[in-house]
Amino acid sequence: MKKLLIAVIAPAVIGLFVWGIVHTDRRSEETAHEPNFVDDLFFAVLGVSLSEPPVDHGPRQELTSRWAESPPTIDGVLGRGEWERAASVKIDATDKRRPGVASGDSDTYNRGRTGGVLPYESNHAVLYVMNDTASLYVAVDVTDDVLDFSTSEGDLWRNDSVEIRVDGNLSRKRNKEHNRFGRSAIILGNGTKINDDLNVEFMDWAAQVKEDGSGYVVEARFDSEGFHDIIGFDAAINESDDSRIRQRHAQYYWNGTRDRGYLDEREWGVVHLASKEDGANSPESD
Repeated sequence: MKKLLIAVIAPAVIGLFVWGIVHTDRRSEETAHEPNFVDDLFFAVLGVSLSEPPVDHGPRQELTSRWAESPPTIDGVLGRGEWERAASVKIDATDKRRPGVASGDSDTYNRGRTGGVLPYESNHAVLYVMNDTASLYVAVDVTDDVLDFSTSEGDLWRNDSVEIRVDGNLSRKRNKEHNRFGRSAIILGNGTKINDDLNVEFMDWAAQVKEDGSGYVVEARFDSEGFHDIIGFDAAINESDDSRIRQRHAQYYWNGTRDRGYLDEREWGVVHLASKEDGANSPESD
């Protein structure tokens, strides 16, 4: 009887283990789903849990969007008056405090010697956010003393570029949903390339180097139909200073703290979308 039980149980355990490995590998490639009973049972055997929360990095950044009385032109230029009513926040990588968290594990350029921290005059940015009933508008005005767009194929994050992350249904998935409600886009600062989860569907974008060469501007519009009143959101700035080295110098965020935060909606901040009534009652509209 004992031999029979071993003969039955051992293959079952091995099979479950192999299935778990394959299933876990596939999780990063598929649309995210919350941990289920089978997931937790398998990982409980191994002494870990998929339901374990991420490292506590402190309170999330929150921003209240402003109502867009007229849509901005998405051309990579901050036209006169286009963004003056938008909510704005300054971000930089001069320390580890929000907003503007320097990511230590993104400092591949200097092999971790700087921890991703940058002098203010080297690179800093202003983030603008506004919305109307149909769209979420985002602009990032980056000041950068040395521009590098040399790694044009594949890994745009190795260049001077901006990442915009949107969780329109505030699902806060462990793995972003890879749909219009959970996506991220990397936009090259000179406006020639974009990497986007949906191949730019439901989105308009543009970027240009400033006329004086002091940095670049990224603008984007996301179709917000079906978005919740409160959404998940984050922005990251990638900094590269040397075209001879195919690595970025640093990366910093509005809210997140980890390089792999682009995959995890729980690490994104929160934006409260404005209503038309908010726009009508704002001081600027008087």
